[in-house]
Amino acid sequence: MARLRAISGKNQVPAAHHAIVDAIIESRGAVQGPFTMFLHCPPLAERVMHLGAYVRFEGKLDHRVRVLAAMTVAREFDAVYDAPLFLKALSTESGPAHSYSGLIPASLTTFTQRS
Repeated sequence: MARLRAISGKNQVPAAHHAIVDAIIESRGAVQGPFTMFLHCPPLAERVMHLGAYVRFEGKLDHRVRVLAAMTVAREFDAVYDAPLFLKALSTESGPAHSYSGLIPASLTTFTQRS
């Protein structure tokens, strides 16, 4: 049994922090993953949200490299994610994902599975 209850909506945090929950939902679609625990300290959740956005969207590395790094970390930590979302992320920056054939393994499914 979890020691802390998971927070999944703004009705579970003080009204003063509703804007933080709204920002997390706006940027990620829902309160999920580690944010369900980070929101026990809303200022921490807000800072982590900004850090994640910086690393994912404003970093100096090529967009393709950032997506590949995210895929690798997700696999390493057995994160639940949807591989097609990564392909979509690759497709949005500068053309279809298949143009990155040198960067994307032949089979994304095989790549994301542990050997």
